[in-house]
Amino acid sequence: MMNLAVVCSFCKVAPKFFLLVAVAAAVGCVSKPGHDDSKRFPSSIGGDLKTRDGTVFKIPELRQTLDIPECVADDSGPIGSTHDECIPEGESDLLDNVTRTALTFQTAQNPATVKVSQRDFHAKQNACVAAVWTPLSNLPEDLNIGAFALSWPVKAVVRLSNGSPKSPAGDDKLQPDVHPEPRGLAIKLVDIPGDSILNIEDAQAGKTTQDFVLINFPTFFLHSPKNYPDFLSRITVGKPFFDILDGDERKALIGATTTVPDVVMQRYFSQVPYKIGKKYAKYQVRPCQEAPVDPISDSEKNNPNFLRKRIQARLGKGPICLIFSVQIKAPEMIVEDAVAEWRPDSAPFMDVAKIDIPANQDITDPVRDSYCENISFNPWNSLPENRPAGAISRARLAVYSALSRKRRTENRVQIREPKATESFFDVLK
Repeated sequence: MMNLAVVCSFCKVAPKFFLLVAVAAAVGCVSKPGHDDSKRFPSSIGGDLKTRDGTVFKIPELRQTLDIPECVADDSGPIGSTHDECIPEGESDLLDNVTRTALTFQTAQNPATVKVSQRDFHAKQNACVAAVWTPLSNLPEDLNIGAFALSWPVKAVVRLSNGSPKSPAGDDKLQPDVHPEPRGLAIKLVDIPGDSILNIEDAQAGKTTQDFVLINFPTFFLHSPKNYPDFLSRITVGKPFFDILDGDERKALIGATTTVPDVVMQRYFSQVPYKIGKKYAKYQVRPCQEAPVDPISDSEKNNPNFLRKRIQARLGKGPICLIFSVQIKAPEMIVEDAVAEWRPDSAPFMDVAKIDIPANQDITDPVRDSYCENISFNPWNSLPENRPAGAISRARLAVYSALSRKRRTENRVQIREPKATESFFDVLK
Protein backbone atom coordinates (compact mmCIF):
# COMPACT_ATOMS: atom_id res chain seq x y z
CA MET A 1 0.00 0.00 0.00
CA MET A 2 1.14 3.38 -0.60
CA ASN A 3 0.43 6.95 -0.83
CA LEU A 4 -1.03 8.02 -4.10
CA ALA A 5 -1.72 11.14 -5.88
CA VAL A 6 -3.27 10.70 -9.24
CA VAL A 7 -3.40 13.27 -11.99
CA CYS A 8 -6.36 15.48 -12.59
CA SER A 9 -6.59 14.24 -16.13
CA PHE A 10 -7.41 10.84 -14.71
CA CYS A 11 -10.37 12.08 -12.79
CA LYS A 12 -13.68 13.59 -13.82
CA VAL A 13 -14.58 14.48 -10.23
CA ALA A 14 -12.71 17.03 -8.05
CA PRO A 15 -10.15 17.65 -10.80
CA LYS A 16 -7.90 19.74 -8.55
CA PHE A 17 -6.65 16.64 -6.82
CA PHE A 18 -6.48 13.21 -8.26
CA LEU A 19 -4.76 12.04 -5.30
CA LEU A 20 -2.25 10.46 -3.39
CA VAL A 21 -3.05 7.50 -1.34
CA ALA A 22 -1.22 5.19 0.92
CA VAL A 23 -2.52 1.72 0.27
CA ALA A 24 -3.91 -0.49 2.94
CA ALA A 25 -6.18 0.34 5.77
CA ALA A 26 -8.12 -0.57 8.80
CA VAL A 27 -11.32 -2.59 8.62
CA GLY A 28 -14.41 -3.05 10.78
CA CYS A 29 -14.27 -5.70 13.47
CA VAL A 30 -16.56 -8.69 13.27
CA SER A 31 -15.26 -12.11 14.07
CA LYS A 32 -15.45 -15.76 13.29
CA PRO A 33 -14.09 -18.41 15.68
CA GLY A 34 -11.10 -20.31 14.39
CA HIS A 35 -10.20 -17.72 11.73
CA ASP A 36 -6.39 -17.73 11.46
CA ASP A 37 -5.47 -14.57 9.55
CA SER A 38 -3.07 -13.73 12.40
CA LYS A 39 -0.63 -16.21 10.84
CA ARG A 40 -0.95 -14.76 7.36
CA PHE A 41 2.28 -14.65 5.35
CA PRO A 42 2.71 -12.32 2.37
CA SER A 43 3.21 -15.42 0.24
CA SER A 44 -0.24 -16.76 1.14
CA ILE A 45 -1.60 -15.05 -1.98
CA GLY A 46 -3.06 -17.82 -4.10
CA GLY A 47 -1.50 -18.51 -7.51
CA ASP A 48 1.66 -17.19 -9.10
CA LEU A 49 2.63 -13.53 -8.98
CA LYS A 50 3.99 -12.35 -12.32
CA THR A 51 5.87 -9.38 -13.74
CA ARG A 52 4.64 -7.45 -16.76
CA ASP A 53 6.53 -9.86 -19.05
CA GLY A 54 5.16 -12.96 -17.32
CA THR A 55 8.12 -13.83 -15.09
CA VAL A 56 7.01 -15.52 -11.86
CA PHE A 57 8.38 -13.94 -8.69
CA LYS A 58 8.13 -14.69 -4.99
CA ILE A 59 7.80 -12.34 -2.04
CA PRO A 60 9.52 -13.00 1.28
CA GLU A 61 7.89 -14.94 4.05
CA LEU A 62 7.86 -13.78 7.64
CA ARG A 63 10.41 -14.97 10.16
CA GLN A 64 7.57 -15.17 12.68
CA THR A 65 3.78 -15.23 12.80
CA LEU A 66 1.86 -12.13 13.83
CA ASP A 67 0.37 -12.43 17.29
CA ILE A 68 -2.79 -10.40 16.65
CA PRO A 69 -6.20 -11.47 18.06
CA GLU A 70 -9.39 -11.87 16.07
CA CYS A 71 -12.05 -9.20 16.44
CA VAL A 72 -14.81 -10.32 18.76
CA ALA A 73 -18.36 -10.79 17.46
CA ASP A 74 -20.03 -8.62 20.14
CA ASP A 75 -17.77 -5.60 19.67
CA SER A 76 -20.33 -2.91 18.86
CA GLY A 77 -18.02 0.02 19.59
CA PRO A 78 -15.57 1.82 17.30
CA ILE A 79 -12.92 -0.03 15.34
CA GLY A 80 -10.49 -1.68 17.70
CA SER A 81 -12.39 -0.82 20.89
CA THR A 82 -12.08 -4.32 22.33
CA HIS A 83 -8.48 -4.79 21.20
CA ASP A 84 -5.92 -2.22 20.15
CA GLU A 85 -5.43 -4.53 17.16
CA CYS A 86 -7.81 -7.18 15.89
CA ILE A 87 -8.21 -9.03 12.62
CA PRO A 88 -11.75 -9.09 11.15
CA GLU A 89 -13.37 -11.92 9.29
CA GLY A 90 -12.34 -12.12 5.65
CA GLU A 91 -9.30 -9.88 5.93
CA SER A 92 -6.92 -12.33 4.23
CA ASP A 93 -9.06 -12.47 1.08
CA LEU A 94 -9.47 -8.69 1.11
CA LEU A 95 -5.74 -8.07 1.35
CA ASP A 96 -5.01 -10.56 -1.41
CA ASN A 97 -7.47 -8.58 -3.56
CA VAL A 98 -5.76 -5.32 -2.60
CA THR A 99 -2.39 -6.76 -3.59
CA ARG A 100 -3.51 -8.01 -6.98
CA THR A 101 -5.29 -4.72 -7.75
CA ALA A 102 -2.14 -2.80 -6.81
CA LEU A 103 -0.05 -5.02 -9.10
CA THR A 104 -2.48 -4.32 -11.95
CA PHE A 105 -2.19 -0.58 -11.36
CA GLN A 106 1.61 -0.66 -11.27
CA THR A 107 1.64 -2.55 -14.58
CA ALA A 108 -0.72 0.03 -16.12
CA GLN A 109 1.75 2.71 -15.03
CA ASN A 110 4.73 0.70 -16.31
CA PRO A 111 3.80 -1.37 -19.39
CA ALA A 112 6.41 -3.48 -21.17
CA THR A 113 7.04 -0.59 -23.61
CA VAL A 114 8.53 1.46 -20.74
CA LYS A 115 12.24 0.81 -20.28
CA VAL A 116 12.46 1.29 -16.51
CA SER A 117 9.73 0.00 -14.21
CA GLN A 118 9.12 2.54 -11.44
CA ARG A 119 7.22 2.63 -8.17
CA ASP A 120 3.45 2.85 -8.51
CA PHE A 121 3.35 5.86 -6.17
CA HIS A 122 6.18 8.10 -5.03
CA ALA A 123 7.77 7.42 -8.38
CA LYS A 124 9.43 10.84 -8.50
CA GLN A 125 12.55 11.03 -6.35
CA ASN A 126 13.64 14.46 -5.17
CA ALA A 127 16.78 13.25 -3.40
CA CYS A 128 18.57 10.09 -2.28
CA VAL A 129 21.11 10.91 0.43
CA ALA A 130 23.32 9.25 3.00
CA ALA A 131 22.76 10.32 6.61
CA VAL A 132 23.73 9.61 10.21
CA TRP A 133 21.06 8.60 12.74
CA THR A 134 22.15 9.62 16.24
CA PRO A 135 20.01 8.46 19.20
CA LEU A 136 19.18 11.05 21.84
CA SER A 137 19.93 10.12 25.42
CA ASN A 138 16.73 11.23 27.17
CA LEU A 139 14.54 8.18 26.45
CA PRO A 140 12.52 6.55 29.22
CA GLU A 141 13.40 2.93 29.85
CA ASP A 142 10.19 1.54 28.33
CA LEU A 143 11.11 3.07 24.94
CA ASN A 144 14.61 1.63 24.83
CA ILE A 145 13.43 -1.28 22.72
CA GLY A 146 14.48 -2.53 19.26
CA ALA A 147 15.80 0.21 16.99
CA PHE A 148 15.25 2.76 19.77
CA ALA A 149 17.64 0.88 22.07
CA LEU A 150 20.61 1.97 19.95
CA SER A 151 23.09 4.07 21.92
CA TRP A 152 25.50 4.88 19.06
CA PRO A 153 25.22 6.61 15.66
CA VAL A 154 24.32 4.43 12.65
CA LYS A 155 24.36 5.04 8.91
CA ALA A 156 21.08 5.65 7.10
CA VAL A 157 19.61 6.14 3.63
CA VAL A 158 17.05 8.95 3.26
CA ARG A 159 14.75 9.29 0.24
CA LEU A 160 12.58 12.38 -0.42
CA SER A 161 9.81 11.94 -2.98
CA ASN A 162 6.59 13.24 -4.51
CA GLY A 163 3.52 11.07 -4.03
CA SER A 164 2.10 10.96 -7.53
CA PRO A 165 2.37 8.04 -9.88
CA LYS A 166 3.09 8.62 -13.55
CA SER A 167 0.21 10.33 -15.25
CA PRO A 168 -1.84 9.57 -17.15
CA ALA A 169 -1.38 5.81 -16.69
CA GLY A 170 1.18 4.38 -19.06
CA ASP A 171 2.50 7.61 -20.60
CA ASP A 172 5.81 7.38 -18.68
CA LYS A 173 5.67 11.01 -17.48
CA LEU A 174 5.98 12.37 -13.94
CA GLN A 175 4.11 15.32 -12.48
CA PRO A 176 5.95 18.66 -12.14
CA ASP A 177 6.86 19.66 -8.58
CA VAL A 178 4.23 22.41 -8.50
CA HIS A 179 1.51 19.73 -8.76
CA PRO A 180 -0.53 19.44 -5.51
CA GLU A 181 0.17 16.06 -3.93
CA PRO A 182 1.61 14.50 -0.76
CA ARG A 183 5.38 14.34 -0.22
CA GLY A 184 7.21 11.37 1.22
CA LEU A 185 10.21 10.82 3.48
CA ALA A 186 11.66 7.31 3.79
CA ILE A 187 14.48 6.37 6.17
CA LYS A 188 16.48 3.15 6.24
CA LEU A 189 18.82 2.48 9.19
CA VAL A 190 21.67 0.23 8.06
CA ASP A 191 23.48 -2.60 9.87
CA ILE A 192 21.68 -2.47 13.20
CA PRO A 193 21.63 -5.47 15.58
CA GLY A 194 18.83 -8.01 15.16
CA ASP A 195 16.85 -9.78 12.45
CA SER A 196 14.10 -8.26 10.31
CA ILE A 197 10.54 -9.59 10.34
CA LEU A 198 10.95 -10.15 6.59
CA ASN A 199 13.22 -12.93 5.40
CA ILE A 200 15.31 -10.92 2.91
CA GLU A 201 17.87 -12.62 0.66
CA ASP A 202 21.55 -12.16 1.45
CA ALA A 203 20.72 -11.01 4.99
CA GLN A 204 23.51 -11.36 7.53
CA ALA A 205 22.34 -13.12 10.69
CA GLY A 206 22.06 -10.75 13.63
CA LYS A 207 22.40 -7.62 11.50
CA THR A 208 19.56 -5.91 9.66
CA THR A 209 18.02 -2.67 8.39
CA GLN A 210 15.06 -0.77 9.86
CA ASP A 211 12.75 1.24 7.59
CA PHE A 212 10.51 4.20 8.43
CA VAL A 213 8.04 5.53 5.83
CA LEU A 214 6.40 8.93 6.41
CA ILE A 215 4.15 11.46 4.62
CA ASN A 216 3.69 15.21 5.16
CA PHE A 217 0.16 14.79 6.55
CA PRO A 218 -0.78 13.23 9.92
CA THR A 219 -3.42 10.72 8.79
CA PHE A 220 -4.13 8.26 6.00
CA PHE A 221 -7.06 8.91 3.69
CA LEU A 222 -8.98 5.64 4.22
CA HIS A 223 -10.38 4.20 7.44
CA SER A 224 -9.75 0.70 6.15
CA PRO A 225 -8.71 -1.23 3.05
CA LYS A 226 -12.20 -2.53 2.28
CA ASN A 227 -12.78 0.12 -0.44
CA TYR A 228 -9.22 0.18 -1.67
CA PRO A 229 -9.60 -2.38 -4.49
CA ASP A 230 -12.56 -0.40 -5.90
CA PHE A 231 -10.67 2.88 -5.50
CA LEU A 232 -7.54 1.58 -7.23
CA SER A 233 -9.53 -0.09 -10.02
CA ARG A 234 -11.26 3.22 -10.72
CA ILE A 235 -8.11 5.33 -10.90
CA THR A 236 -6.47 2.70 -13.12
CA VAL A 237 -9.07 3.42 -15.81
CA GLY A 238 -9.79 7.06 -14.92
CA LYS A 239 -13.21 6.69 -13.28
CA PRO A 240 -14.46 8.99 -10.47
CA PHE A 241 -13.88 7.72 -6.95
CA PHE A 242 -15.08 10.38 -4.49
CA ASP A 243 -18.42 8.63 -3.99
CA ILE A 244 -16.70 5.74 -2.18
CA LEU A 245 -15.11 8.07 0.42
CA ASP A 246 -16.90 9.39 3.49
CA GLY A 247 -16.55 12.96 4.74
CA ASP A 248 -13.55 12.30 6.98
CA GLU A 249 -11.75 10.40 4.22
CA ARG A 250 -12.34 13.20 1.71
CA LYS A 251 -11.06 15.75 4.22
CA ALA A 252 -7.88 13.72 4.79
CA LEU A 253 -7.32 13.27 1.08
CA ILE A 254 -7.78 16.96 0.34
CA GLY A 255 -5.54 17.91 3.28
CA ALA A 256 -2.72 15.72 1.98
CA THR A 257 -2.93 17.05 -1.57
CA THR A 258 -0.97 20.30 -1.56
CA THR A 259 1.79 22.23 -3.30
CA VAL A 260 4.89 22.79 -1.14
CA PRO A 261 7.82 25.17 -1.67
CA ASP A 262 10.44 23.08 0.14
CA VAL A 263 10.33 19.40 1.11
CA VAL A 264 13.12 19.71 3.68
CA MET A 265 11.10 22.11 5.85
CA GLN A 266 8.00 19.90 5.95
CA ARG A 267 6.81 17.87 8.92
CA TYR A 268 6.39 14.19 8.08
CA PHE A 269 4.18 11.64 9.84
CA SER A 270 3.94 7.84 9.93
CA GLN A 271 0.11 8.20 9.61
CA VAL A 272 -0.35 4.70 11.06
CA PRO A 273 0.83 3.23 14.40
CA TYR A 274 3.80 1.01 15.19
CA LYS A 275 4.78 -1.06 18.20
CA ILE A 276 7.53 -0.06 20.58
CA GLY A 277 7.63 -3.12 22.77
CA LYS A 278 4.18 -3.34 24.37
CA LYS A 279 3.24 0.24 23.53
CA TYR A 280 1.83 1.72 20.31
CA ALA A 281 3.32 4.85 18.80
CA LYS A 282 3.21 7.10 15.77
CA TYR A 283 6.26 8.86 14.34
CA GLN A 284 7.07 12.38 13.20
CA VAL A 285 10.11 13.95 11.50
CA ARG A 286 10.67 17.71 11.52
CA PRO A 287 13.59 20.04 10.73
CA CYS A 288 15.90 20.71 13.66
CA GLN A 289 15.37 24.42 13.15
CA GLU A 290 12.14 25.52 11.52
CA ALA A 291 12.40 28.73 9.52
CA PRO A 292 10.37 30.69 6.95
CA VAL A 293 10.57 29.37 3.39
CA ASP A 294 10.70 31.53 0.29
CA PRO A 295 7.53 31.24 -1.81
CA ILE A 296 7.69 29.49 -5.17
CA SER A 297 8.94 31.96 -7.76
CA ASP A 298 7.53 32.34 -11.26
CA SER A 299 10.61 30.69 -12.75
CA GLU A 300 10.29 27.77 -10.32
CA LYS A 301 6.67 27.27 -11.30
CA ASN A 302 7.95 26.55 -14.79
CA ASN A 303 10.71 24.23 -13.55
CA PRO A 304 9.31 20.69 -13.13
CA ASN A 305 12.13 19.80 -10.71
CA PHE A 306 12.49 22.93 -8.59
CA LEU A 307 12.21 20.97 -5.31
CA ARG A 308 15.37 19.04 -6.14
CA LYS A 309 17.16 22.31 -6.94
CA ARG A 310 16.15 23.69 -3.54
CA ILE A 311 17.52 20.61 -1.77
CA GLN A 312 20.79 20.90 -3.70
CA ALA A 313 21.00 24.60 -2.82
CA ARG A 314 20.55 23.76 0.87
CA LEU A 315 23.30 21.14 0.74
CA GLY A 316 25.52 23.71 -0.99
CA LYS A 317 25.22 25.93 2.09
CA GLY A 318 25.68 23.24 4.75
CA PRO A 319 24.29 20.03 6.26
CA ILE A 320 20.60 19.30 6.78
CA CYS A 321 19.40 18.32 10.25
CA LEU A 322 16.13 16.54 11.10
CA ILE A 323 14.58 15.34 14.38
CA PHE A 324 12.76 11.98 14.69
CA SER A 325 10.02 11.89 17.36
CA VAL A 326 7.61 9.30 18.74
CA GLN A 327 4.07 9.80 20.02
CA ILE A 328 2.93 7.18 22.54
CA LYS A 329 -0.73 6.16 22.26
CA ALA A 330 -3.12 7.53 24.89
CA PRO A 331 -5.92 5.17 26.06
CA GLU A 332 -8.64 6.84 24.00
CA MET A 333 -6.68 6.66 20.73
CA ILE A 334 -7.52 4.04 18.10
CA VAL A 335 -5.00 1.80 16.35
CA GLU A 336 -7.24 0.30 13.64
CA ASP A 337 -8.71 3.53 12.19
CA ALA A 338 -6.10 5.16 9.96
CA VAL A 339 -8.13 8.37 9.44
CA ALA A 340 -8.35 9.10 13.18
CA GLU A 341 -5.68 11.61 14.20
CA TRP A 342 -3.76 11.18 17.43
CA ARG A 343 -3.79 14.76 18.65
CA PRO A 344 -0.50 15.93 20.17
CA ASP A 345 -2.31 17.84 22.94
CA SER A 346 -3.39 14.42 24.29
CA ALA A 347 -0.19 12.57 23.39
CA PRO A 348 2.82 14.87 22.84
CA PHE A 349 5.71 13.86 20.60
CA MET A 350 9.02 12.93 22.23
CA ASP A 351 12.33 13.45 20.40
CA VAL A 352 14.32 10.21 20.11
CA ALA A 353 16.93 10.72 17.38
CA LYS A 354 18.71 13.30 15.23
CA ILE A 355 19.26 12.72 11.49
CA ASP A 356 22.26 14.55 10.00
CA ILE A 357 22.57 14.78 6.21
CA PRO A 358 26.10 15.95 5.26
CA ALA A 359 26.52 18.71 2.72
CA ASN A 360 29.16 17.01 0.56
CA GLN A 361 26.88 14.89 -1.66
CA ASP A 362 25.57 15.55 -5.14
CA ILE A 363 21.90 14.58 -5.37
CA THR A 364 22.02 15.00 -9.16
CA ASP A 365 24.50 12.13 -9.49
CA PRO A 366 22.67 9.36 -11.41
CA VAL A 367 24.63 6.69 -9.53
CA ARG A 368 23.33 7.98 -6.22
CA ASP A 369 19.84 8.36 -7.66
CA SER A 370 19.83 4.74 -8.79
CA TYR A 371 20.88 3.60 -5.32
CA CYS A 372 17.45 4.44 -3.87
CA GLU A 373 15.66 3.27 -7.01
CA ASN A 374 17.22 -0.18 -6.68
CA ILE A 375 16.33 -0.76 -3.03
CA SER A 376 12.97 -0.80 -1.27
CA PHE A 377 11.58 1.06 1.73
CA ASN A 378 9.13 -1.25 3.45
CA PRO A 379 7.74 -0.55 6.96
CA TRP A 380 7.69 -4.32 7.56
CA ASN A 381 11.45 -4.41 7.06
CA SER A 382 11.58 -3.96 10.81
CA LEU A 383 12.69 -5.47 14.06
CA PRO A 384 9.79 -7.39 15.65
CA GLU A 385 9.79 -4.99 18.62
CA ASN A 386 9.03 -2.07 16.28
CA ARG A 387 6.62 -3.71 13.84
CA PRO A 388 3.79 -1.84 12.08
CA ALA A 389 0.28 -2.11 13.56
CA GLY A 390 -3.27 -1.94 12.22
CA ALA A 391 -5.02 -3.12 9.05
CA ILE A 392 -3.42 -0.48 6.82
CA SER A 393 -0.07 -1.89 7.82
CA ARG A 394 -1.22 -5.49 7.43
CA ALA A 395 -2.22 -4.64 3.87
CA ARG A 396 1.16 -3.04 3.28
CA LEU A 397 2.82 -6.26 4.39
CA ALA A 398 1.90 -7.99 1.13
CA VAL A 399 1.60 -4.97 -1.16
CA TYR A 400 4.96 -3.33 -0.46
CA SER A 401 6.75 -6.66 -0.73
CA ALA A 402 4.97 -7.70 -3.93
CA LEU A 403 5.35 -4.37 -5.75
CA SER A 404 9.00 -4.02 -4.81
CA ARG A 405 9.78 -7.55 -6.01
CA LYS A 406 7.86 -7.01 -9.24
CA ARG A 407 9.59 -3.71 -10.02
CA ARG A 408 13.11 -4.91 -9.28
CA THR A 409 12.60 -8.20 -11.11
CA GLU A 410 11.45 -6.25 -14.18
CA ASN A 411 14.54 -4.03 -13.91
CA ARG A 412 16.80 -7.07 -13.36
CA VAL A 413 18.03 -5.63 -10.07
CA GLN A 414 19.36 -7.78 -7.26
CA ILE A 415 16.99 -8.13 -4.29
CA ARG A 416 19.06 -7.06 -1.30
CA GLU A 417 19.43 -4.69 1.63
CA PRO A 418 22.22 -2.07 1.83
CA LYS A 419 25.41 -2.65 3.82
CA ALA A 420 27.21 0.08 5.76
CA THR A 421 30.47 -0.68 3.92
CA GLU A 422 29.11 0.36 0.50
CA SER A 423 30.57 3.36 -1.32
CA PHE A 424 27.23 5.22 -1.10
CA PHE A 425 28.16 6.02 2.50
CA ASP A 426 31.67 7.30 1.78
CA VAL A 427 30.36 10.89 2.16
CA LEU A 428 29.90 10.15 5.88
CA LYS A 429 33.62 9.62 6.50
